[in-house]
Amino acid sequence: MIQGGKVFTRFGLMALAGALQACGPGKPTAPQLTPAEACLQTVDPAAGLDACKAAITTDQNNPAFRRRVGLLRLKSHELAAARQAYQVAISMSSAYDAEAQFGLGLTLEAIGEPKANLKKLEAVQHDPTVVDKFRKYGVSDVDLMTFDTAPEIVGGQSPSADKSMIPKQPLPQGLTVDVRCQAALDGKLHDCIVTSPIKPDQAAFGEAAKAILATTKVRPARNKGAPVADAPIVLTYVFWPQS
Repeated sequence: MIQGGKVFTRFGLMALAGALQACGPGKPTAPQLTPAEACLQTVDPAAGLDACKAAITTDQNNPAFRRRVGLLRLKSHELAAARQAYQVAISMSSAYDAEAQFGLGLTLEAIGEPKANLKKLEAVQHDPTVVDKFRKYGVSDVDLMTFDTAPEIVGGQSPSADKSMIPKQPLPQGLTVDVRCQAALDGKLHDCIVTSPIKPDQAAFGEAAKAILATTKVRPARNKGAPVADAPIVLTYVFWPQS
């Protein structure tokens, strides 16, 4: 009985404490972020894009929101939209915008546009801290590399060899596949990954593009005349329906 009483008493005290807590001031809740704060504090496209859109509607001339849209679109591999956002940010900025310039360079590099590396290099020359900023955004060290001469294609296997690696699977229309590789000092490509969105039923074409493009021979990147190991290069392969 005594033990039972102790149990009852303990339970009664816990219930009383809970009741008192319920009557007293509630637990502090996290402050609600404004769209502007939410936009600039996230690097997750799923969470940030809507917030940035809302922020832009209230302040259309703030380049910071456009820069963040560019980053979020880039992380989603929506390259045309990322390019536009960064270009708008640059046009809005009253001074040199190293972050937008570097982001634009990253975007153009992902598209495979020649001389994109020079935009990144120029941004770093204006503000060396921009590299660490994008590292904190989750951009890989490979993509953060800077050099004044990008890797250059100098050769590859024959068209017949390419054809032998193409899947026999029917293809209803043309399919463009972008592949990013790293260029070693000996001109060979390695660590190739498919960057284009590929439908699950066309995954074989993504793997084939990666295998075909990995046979490309390149001249490695250079910076101030010195070769740069493992610089990124984006290559494209187009598959056509086979007759």
